[in-house]
Parts: sequence; structure tokens; C-alpha cells
Amino acid sequence: MDLSTILKFAFILGQVFWSSSEYLGTKDSPEVARLREYLRTESSHPTPNYEACIEWLHRQADDIGLVFNYEEYDKFKQNGSFAMWLTWLGRYPGLKSIIFDSHMDTVAVDPPKWVHPPFSAYKDENGRIFARGASDMKPTTVATLEAIRSLKKAGYVPRRSIHVAIFPDEELFNRGVKGFIKSGSFARLNVGFALDEGPGGSKDKIFISYVQKTRWQVKFIVRGPSTHTAAMPRSTTGEKLTFVLNKMMAFRASQFGLNSNETSSVNLVQIGGGLATNVIPDELWAIFDLRLNSGMLPSTETFLRSVAAESGNDTSIQFLQKDDEFSKSIVNDNSNIWWVAASKMCKKLNATCTPINLAAVTDGRYFRNEGITVYGMGGAGGGGVHGHNEFISEDAYLQTIERYVLLLKTFSSVEE
Repeated sequence: MDLSTILKFAFILGQVFWSSSEYLGTKDSPEVARLREYLRTESSHPTPNYEACIEWLHRQADDIGLVFNYEEYDKFKQNGSFAMWLTWLGRYPGLKSIIFDSHMDTVAVDPPKWVHPPFSAYKDENGRIFARGASDMKPTTVATLEAIRSLKKAGYVPRRSIHVAIFPDEELFNRGVKGFIKSGSFARLNVGFALDEGPGGSKDKIFISYVQKTRWQVKFIVRGPSTHTAAMPRSTTGEKLTFVLNKMMAFRASQFGLNSNETSSVNLVQIGGGLATNVIPDELWAIFDLRLNSGMLPSTETFLRSVAAESGNDTSIQFLQKDDEFSKSIVNDNSNIWWVAASKMCKKLNATCTPINLAAVTDGRYFRNEGITVYGMGGAGGGGVHGHNEFISEDAYLQTIERYVLLLKTFSSVEE
């Protein structure tokens, strides 16, 4: 080995050492070490390792002193039709309980496009921890558990029982929460309030989601003549799909300039079709994801069907997901004890509470439909949500633990 090779190797090794907190004499705190452990569970779609998540969460429940609960609604666990929740019994278990709702699955990942391996929980010199699920939403789950750990060590006993639910399949079909809501176990929990994952905010401004936009996923399938690419037939799939894309992008453009509570999101997420590079395809397809504002469902369906009809008789649409409009939780009304509690917490923090319509969709909407007050607030934040190189900063995560101590105390102490 020549000198230049040795020096190059030494430089690379040095970079590894200097970018690792353990070599800087700042070994992870127990709270951060546990977060990084959980982030290393590979629970991304399409093949989430739910077993690893359940095993890790079970160990945390035993260590903290929480009751571990688990039940299945489908014999195929991989489908995500099960529920898992941890219980901290309150002083008055007959009161309505509160549930902190989170999920263990994450969106799909493309490892070659990441700077650091997506399940390594790599921490850089700036304290950023990179992993799939680092901003949606594993740190929030762990922060909730760390907050409970802290409160129990301090001798705090909640007035109401607290349940921490960590569902599977939130990113796709919500099979976990759907089964749970219909179960006898859920009925016996006597839930009065749910805290859901929520939007970001700041120290002086807290956003509280009380309603969610409605998610539709629509697939346009265009059909036309298939022949040699040397030919020039009319009404090809390419022409028809271009018509569809132009119409949908015009719809998307119409949403810019509206305020966040009025905007619907329209995004092209997948395109496919074609047999070979020298064959005009007889079928092409495109999938759009829509998050629709309240009152837009009937007019949007009419518009989508008109796009399909105008592009050609052989064009069809399939609704891969077509939710109905979900319920709203009461805000800005002091007759709701949970809103009063949230307002008092904001005053204590010298922050303003701003109710918003959440653009994303979460498991919380199923609790709302059961008549339960659900507020989305207090998420851990982070960067690159659903994108490459997703991360959470160590400081933001530790601040989230502090926030959840306050959230737990605030809502578990509410009086009837």
C-alpha cells in the first residue's frame, strides 16, 4: 500500500470518527439512544417489519411500567390489520380516558438516493438524525413514551387513564385503526379525547388541527390503437393521456393563491404503461392523489368524470381511495372541556392557539367519526417528510419530550 492510499484511508476514517458523537465525547443520552434504536426498525412499505416494532415497543412498555395490549383483526399480520396500545391507569379509571394516537409504519424508501442508509439512524455533527420515519412519525411516538417515563419517575399519577396507540398501515389503508374502532376493546376504553399527530408550530404559535381534508386517489386509464411506432394513428393513448394531464394540472394550478384552509392539493404520483420502445401502447395510466377541502366532493367527482369522458370513449377512471367527508372537532367554544384545556395550555406557554384544517390525513379521523374530540398538535417536526434524507434534529426531539410532558398533564387532568 503506497503513502497516498494510506493517507486517503486515514482521511476517510477520520471523517467517520469526527461525524460520530460517540467519538466526540458526547455519547447519546438514554432518550436519544432509544429513539435511534426505534428508527432502525425497518417498517417502510411495501414490506414493513411490524414484528420488530412490536417487540421494541413491548420492551419499552415493560421497562416504563405500562400495560401492553395487542389484538389482531386479520390472520395475516402483514396486512396491518391489528392494533397495539399501551395503558397507564389513572386515579379515576371510570372517567373518560384519553388516547395518544400514532403509527409505526412509514412510507416507501429508495435507499440509493439517501446520503446515509435510511435505517441507520445516522447522526451528523449538527445533531441531525437521518432515518425513514424520522419526521413522520417515530420521534413523536418515542417522545410520548419518554414523557410518560419522566412523569412516572417524578411520581405523577394521571387523573384519567392514558392509552398510547401505535397503529400499523396508517400510510396506506388504515386497516389497524378501522379494526380497533369496531372492537369491543375500544368500547371498553371509554375514550373521551384523542391527541393525534399534528402540524408544526413554534414556541409562540401552536397550530391545532380539528378537521382533515378528504383523501381521494384516482387512476385514469386511457386506451387506443396499438401498432408499430413508424405509423401515425390518431387518438393514441399518448394524446389522450396528455389531455388528462393538462386538465388535471389546470385544476392543480387553480388551487394556488387560496389560503391554507381553502386549498385542495392535487398531485400526480404515478404514470405507467407501454410494452416496448417500438410499440405504440394500447393502454397508459396515471394516478393522482387529491386532498379535498370541505364541500368540494360532489363537484370534484363531476369534474373527474368529465375529464375521462372528454379524453375519449375508451378512457375510464378507478377510485383507489375515495373517503367520505369526515367529522370536525369543536374548537373556539368553551363548552368543550378539551378546548378549554388546550386554551389554558397555550396561555401557560404564552402562545396563541390557531385551529387549522389539516392537509394530511391521519388515523385520527376515525376517532372523530365516533364523536370523540380529536386535536392534532405537538408533532416532533423534522425535515424531508416522505422524501429522501428525512431527519429529525436532536434538539427538536428533546423539546418534543418536554412538550408532551405538558400535553399529558394538561389533558389527563381535565375535570368533567
